Amino acid sequence: MWLSVDPLAENAPGVSAYTYSFNNPIKYTDPDGRWPWPWSTEWILTSAQFFHITAQNNGISRTDKNYYPRLGRIFENTVVKSLRESKNNSKFYPQGSKRAVIPDIVGESVKNYMNKKNPMRIDKRITFPNAHFIDAKFTDNLKLEQVYNPQQIRGFIDVLSEMKGGYVNGVWNPNIKPSDYGAAALTFITPFGATIDPEILIYATAKNVKINQRFV
Repeated sequence: MWLSVDPLAENAPGVSAYTYSFNNPIKYTDPDGRWPWPWSTEWILTSAQFFHITAQNNGISRTDKNYYPRLGRIFENTVVKSLRESKNNSKFYPQGSKRAVIPDIVGESVKNYMNKKNPMRIDKRITFPNAHFIDAKFTDNLKLEQVYNPQQIRGFIDVLSEMKGGYVNGVWNPNIKPSDYGAAALTFITPFGATIDPEILIYATAKNVKINQRFV
């Protein structure tokens, strides 16, 4: 048991500050008690190195024309499995578009209205079955128009903004929209340190869609 925090703990926020050799003493050694070899702080912090490690471990060459898409699929599958979810295969079509978008995970979004006199009691609960999209993105800078799938993120936001139908206290109402209740949400799961381009936030705000980000 360690009695002190690793002095380089802030460089690896996804790893416990009290572990030895990333909990893998067979693969890594820690000769000076600071950082396991063959790792270094640069390897943890640089996205390009992160891509390289993942590619190397999966036999993917940089000469492969699908280098980044293949890495993206590996990352997506890993995220979905780590959340103990099943990958979504349902297609969603933005209004007026023939091009479908397929988020990695689709979940419900709930809006509760509490009783004013008794805050422990719910007077009304509105449940939108498909109003929360979750998508894993293996990138260090997420843009509204991506190189490999330029209409995808815009399509996610459009679908969530236009979506109709929800249960009010268990009774289906086909006319209500999650975006009118602050219940339309798009969550991105990215490597630690990845940024979201302001254009995404501006576009989503105009469509009444909430943007969330989770790091791994």
